[in-house]
Amino acid sequence: MEREKNDSGAMTLTDDGSPPAWCLAGFSRTDGSDTWRTLLRRVPFHVGRRFDCDLCLTRHTVSSRHASFFLRNDALHLRDLESRNGTFVNGERVTSDHPVSADDVIFFADQGCRLLEIAATEPVAATETMSLFGSGIDRPTLERDRRLRRMLRSTRLRAAFQPVVGLADNAMVGYELLGRGEVSAQEILPSDLFSVASTFGVERELSSAFRAKGMEQANELPGDPAIFLNTHPAELEDDSNLIASLEHLRAHHPSPRLVLEIHEAAIANLSTLQAMSSHLTYLGIGLAFDDFGVGQTRLLELVDACPHYVKFDRAWITDLHLAPPKRRQMVETLVGLLKQLDVGTVAEGIETVDEARACIDLGFELAQGFYFGHPAPAADFAAGS
Repeated sequence: MEREKNDSGAMTLTDDGSPPAWCLAGFSRTDGSDTWRTLLRRVPFHVGRRFDCDLCLTRHTVSSRHASFFLRNDALHLRDLESRNGTFVNGERVTSDHPVSADDVIFFADQGCRLLEIAATEPVAATETMSLFGSGIDRPTLERDRRLRRMLRSTRLRAAFQPVVGLADNAMVGYELLGRGEVSAQEILPSDLFSVASTFGVERELSSAFRAKGMEQANELPGDPAIFLNTHPAELEDDSNLIASLEHLRAHHPSPRLVLEIHEAAIANLSTLQAMSSHLTYLGIGLAFDDFGVGQTRLLELVDACPHYVKFDRAWITDLHLAPPKRRQMVETLVGLLKQLDVGTVAEGIETVDEARACIDLGFELAQGFYFGHPAPAADFAAGS
């Protein structure tokens, strides 16, 4: 990247005459999506509440001159200008000149944005000042994200296993491997972990880390159970990385019976699924459709790329014994179709004996839910065997 001085003496960012390579994208009030972008057209690039700042944030929590971006050895850095409420990069408060890079999440007080590296041809408005009236991201949220980001870095992850049983005899068939997180002995829900991981673009890495952590402990499980492994939808966007992580996992754990769960809504197209199924067969890993019946039911894929298991979402199962006859008939028809295709059926989310009996009546073979066992460490099942 070349650096040229403008008439005022500030360095202008160029790339052989191309548009600037960096921009800031601001978060929306509700869903965290980008709602504005502004180029870092020159350095130093000042952020603050004053109208003459390069980025003007008219929010009372932002200081008049809050922070500035500058170059050091051709690398972009961020400096807090002794602001009242602080500047944060990926949840850590900036206390000295801090290097920043693409996809870093930056907060000026409670105003959040993301640093993007953009292509030279990407159209971005050349606004140098902008007035914004808040992002709806409060300081408790920022503190939570900081703790979770710290946990992601320290990989304080652990695994829990939930039984999958045969409905006819309650015999243990396998376990679903579920990820857990912990900070200062406090459990963090996977949904919160993946929310933060999504902010930092590391959902794939977190999902893979959960599988690896769980397989380290799976040998403590009694018998020879099947281990159902979860995936994150983002992993299906680049299935080559997913396959590579599974190859690595299988190389380190050649013996256990493994089944990969894929959410039906994450399947991009049939050819992708067929290729994935072939790779899994080569690795000796089964395939399961997870949360079946949520959104769109993928009947075509059931025929052309038969999975080994289909796990019916709990939305089908909850109060199934009280369901109208037509709903029960639909479930029975789907279960019957799967049996004809030699696909195992799993009823998820069973919590009562009545739900279990209804699932038996409608032909389900396997079941999972609190009625049969809560998620627990592998050692707990070994102790109770």
